[in-house]
Amino acid sequence: RKTPKSGEINEKTGKLNPDQLAVNKDALTEFKLSHPVVADLMAWRGKRQILATYVRPLELADPRVHTSFNQCEARTSRMSSSRPNCQNLPSSEDEREDGTYEIGVRDVLIPGPGNAFIVGDYSSIEVFMLAHYIADPDLSAFLAAGGDLYARVAAAVAKTRGLRGVTYE
Repeated sequence: RKTPKSGEINEKTGKLNPDQLAVNKDALTEFKLSHPVVADLMAWRGKRQILATYVRPLELADPRVHTSFNQCEARTSRMSSSRPNCQNLPSSEDEREDGTYEIGVRDVLIPGPGNAFIVGDYSSIEVFMLAHYIADPDLSAFLAAGGDLYARVAAAVAKTRGLRGVTYE
């Protein structure tokens, strides 16, 4: 039987060797209010992650951001963005715990003269494409009227009458 060395994760328990202190987010959250340095450490880690994930990829020789939209690479069959990923850039609406706001990565992106950013939500675009491709007039009319296909499927699976028996829970 192998005993984990200092600093190794015990495969059986998924925890660090007992003589080691855990310093992950969950462990540090317990001490956040009792030790001010813990809150500073957690804030620094958050900023470091934003820097590595969002800011560094934007440091390009060309002052314009040229992302790539990938239509078939995501495991969920949804579109994804890469080099850099522009789908989930932190915005200034991200409020700190002390009630103040921080400048988000989105705030440093400014469209060139005569240009504008366009925000689009491709929610369920595959369903709309399917309705168009199979030329189903009922499905097309249902979607055009703002119908929720997932609620409709849930009602059919649960064998309820109409959408009244379907909740978002």
